[in-house]
Amino acid sequence: MDYLYTLYSYNVDYVFLSSKANSYCIHQWHRMLSHRNLDDIKRLKEKGLRFKNCKCNDVCEPCIKGKLSRKSFPKQASKPDMFLDLVVSDVCGPMQVKSIQGSRYFITFIEVYSGYTVVSFMKEKSEVPTKVIEYIESIKVKFGRKIKIFRSDRGTEYTNSRLQDYLRSEGIKFESTVGYAPEQNGIAERKNRTLMEAARTMLFDSKLPKFLWTEAVNEACYNQNRLVSKLRSETPYEVYYKKKQYFKDFHIFGSEVYFKIPDEVRKKLDPKAKKGRYVGHDSQAKGYRVYEPDSRTVRIHREVVFINKYNIGRNPIKDQVIKDYQIEESSDKIQNKDTIEDIQNEDVVVKNPEISKERTTFNPEDLPQPEVEEQVQNQGINANQEEPNQNEEEDIDEEFHDAVEEQLPIQEPQVIQIEDEVRRSGRETAGKLPSHLKDYELYQVLSVKPEPRTYKQAIQSEDKDKWIAAMDQEIKSLCDNDAWCLVDLPVGRKAVGSKWVFKRKENQDGNIIEYKARLVAQGYSQKYGEDYDEVFAPVTRSSTFRLLLAVSGRRKYYVKQFDIKTAFLNGELKEEIYLKQPPGYEINDQVLRLKKSLYGLKQAARVWNQTIHQVLIQDGFIQSQADMCFYIKNLSDKSCYLIIHVDDILIAGSDLEIISQTQAKLSKHFQVKDLGTVKFFLGIAINQDEEGNFFINQENYIKKIVSEASLSDAKPSKIPLDVGYYKLEDEVLLEDNKEYRKLIGMLLYVSTNSRPDISSSVSILSQKVVSPSRTDLNEVKRVINYLNSTRSLSLRLSSQDQNEVIKFYSDANWAEDRRDRKSNSGHIGFVFGGAGRGGTEATQEILWLKYLCEDFKIDIKFPIEVKADNQSAIKMVDSYKFSNATKHIATRYHFIKEVKEKGVIQIKYVPAEDNIADMLTKALGAVKLKQLREAAGIINLE
Repeated sequence: MDYLYTLYSYNVDYVFLSSKANSYCIHQWHRMLSHRNLDDIKRLKEKGLRFKNCKCNDVCEPCIKGKLSRKSFPKQASKPDMFLDLVVSDVCGPMQVKSIQGSRYFITFIEVYSGYTVVSFMKEKSEVPTKVIEYIESIKVKFGRKIKIFRSDRGTEYTNSRLQDYLRSEGIKFESTVGYAPEQNGIAERKNRTLMEAARTMLFDSKLPKFLWTEAVNEACYNQNRLVSKLRSETPYEVYYKKKQYFKDFHIFGSEVYFKIPDEVRKKLDPKAKKGRYVGHDSQAKGYRVYEPDSRTVRIHREVVFINKYNIGRNPIKDQVIKDYQIEESSDKIQNKDTIEDIQNEDVVVKNPEISKERTTFNPEDLPQPEVEEQVQNQGINANQEEPNQNEEEDIDEEFHDAVEEQLPIQEPQVIQIEDEVRRSGRETAGKLPSHLKDYELYQVLSVKPEPRTYKQAIQSEDKDKWIAAMDQEIKSLCDNDAWCLVDLPVGRKAVGSKWVFKRKENQDGNIIEYKARLVAQGYSQKYGEDYDEVFAPVTRSSTFRLLLAVSGRRKYYVKQFDIKTAFLNGELKEEIYLKQPPGYEINDQVLRLKKSLYGLKQAARVWNQTIHQVLIQDGFIQSQADMCFYIKNLSDKSCYLIIHVDDILIAGSDLEIISQTQAKLSKHFQVKDLGTVKFFLGIAINQDEEGNFFINQENYIKKIVSEASLSDAKPSKIPLDVGYYKLEDEVLLEDNKEYRKLIGMLLYVSTNSRPDISSSVSILSQKVVSPSRTDLNEVKRVINYLNSTRSLSLRLSSQDQNEVIKFYSDANWAEDRRDRKSNSGHIGFVFGGAGRGGTEATQEILWLKYLCEDFKIDIKFPIEVKADNQSAIKMVDSYKFSNATKHIATRYHFIKEVKEKGVIQIKYVPAEDNIADMLTKALGAVKLKQLREAAGIINLE
């Protein structure tokens, strides 16, 4: 028939509608799909995906760093027959570092029939009931159905009454795992593992900052929900939503892009586009999430240009580095490793016709390393690797977590500001990690796990064997010390609870040297008058510790450190106290009648202190009147000084013989562990130069503060406090001051021990601890940034070329704070040329130091000079004038004057530019601060 033609039609299968979809090799798809196992990507051939041939290397370095093979989980029970029959859930965390929005946990929900996963982020575990309820409600709205069974572990976050009441009211059956059998919740456990492995690997591959971990997890969920598994040809997304999915916009996490600058915020002569990094799809705004390094923000952009698509900041690593990896014992065989070669640069303009004009919000909670994350072993990308069931990660287009997470205000353009960052114009390179160690730093952050908080966590952790061995050792020590006996609980008495406290003991380099488990009593349940009376126990002053090192350095004394094992068990209890049996070591229904003082009891520290005090007095030591934890033994030809801090002992002696004699005496009564020459005491690193001078620093503790504040990638600061801080006005108060209080407490520990250069900043900011503002928090973070950039600085405690024994500098500002007109005062004292003490009451400190120096037999030349730059104050002390104008300071004035008249002190003038105490009372510029800091002996030993 004329004009009649045969038309052949073909079904366009699956989703690969992009003209470039088949131009990528499998290794490129591997990176675009969040470093998914090659088996899962190969299965997409059934959906029409084609890979071009390539000659890429067979090892993916980021996968080795981020996954590393380990033994597979046990097989899970059979799958449900119907959609929404079973949802399993698990919580992952806490993370070592907080997210941008302060989250430290995430919770996963897996609809087991489809394998579709939803993830949501939380600041505290207490949010779990809310997240579960919101998830279930979203299911009801989306599908008009209820889930039948909800399964989780037996964590209290799931078994609390609020959540259980809700599930019962909805007619949802709750199933939980048997105690200490997490494998029964294996689907969720494996899901958390694969989420974390994907996020870690993507960050290694992209070299992006750690605060973008949430972006990595979200993108991994988006991708993995769109992959087929061994057991099903359909993807979780297709089963869940019953519709096809489209792979139009898949890109490698961290790819460089250009994005358009909105006209509203761009000046006429400004460029129309800026460079950023692609960090994932956005569900609500239907756009691309782009990280902008210059402003350290994440914005949602509708049109972007992808450049350098496969060169995303990767540093070449020599082949031998990969070859050096040793594959640990594993049930998996590495048969098919793959790596991605750099592909030629390719500009691709990507436009999404489905992008909505409507902009909504997204909460970019980021994913720090879970502190319970499993230890990983070496693994390439195994083509035959066994994957955990079909549970894939979540889809972000119609994601639940977008609906239930906290929403930020709608903005145009939408910006997630990284509040952790405090921007400063100056830049210092001190303390910055070399670029070749950046991968190692990220691996450390992703791998470090916190100590377990409960017995259950300990026996479920990867360090299970070490913790069990530590607990066995503790029980053995308690039994060897005859700490208790098993008895029936008398009628009318209540047993005190017991719990385990776990600690990884580190050396001065931050390396783990011992796993310790300590059984403690829950002393809060003790009753006054029945279980205890007096509880006071002294602790040594940090000034005494520093002065001991200063004197030892000047006199070339030996200084050694000792540890008393199970110290508190050496004290005999007078009270009749009953203790519940230790978790995991219960024998029957009886209780423990305590004979010895146990850690956690209210009186334990006092009993121990009295016990060791008697031993030292019998050995000829004299207790100092200036510090109750400082003991002195002065013989005709030798001296020995001893400091006690709970079970840690520091002994300085003129020769090793007197130290050995003291150790032998203590060993007759206690189990004494010789830790050798002092290097690390009370969390403070101690170094000694060739001349014998001691230096202290808290570099490792500063790193912990930086980690706690999520400021590892923040710009360095040359000053700890804005010189215009008092002029800043910010009435926006923080809703929660917990973070502020915690950071201030940590900074106080540093300022009072080794870094007096931040004393003024911390003192000023601590005045706002009750009601801090947003500006106050930013200034606290500035202090942390300053510490981080100068963390290698050490405080000199003595100098061999300093003839002046004691000298003090004092300073004050007058009503400098315009908001409350408060004044600040401060002083810094030097003994043998080393900074010994900083504070606010110079005269009182001198009187205390006078008595302590007598204990050390230091010959002080009186009067002691106190240098100040306020000539009016000096004249007031020198003269006898008294008037109504000065009556408000009369008491303090007469006290100082009386001390001066007795010849103890002498006030001398020093120019303001030479007054070292100036840095203790006010915010200074970088040049002046550095000058005074070095004058105070805060220096870089290198």
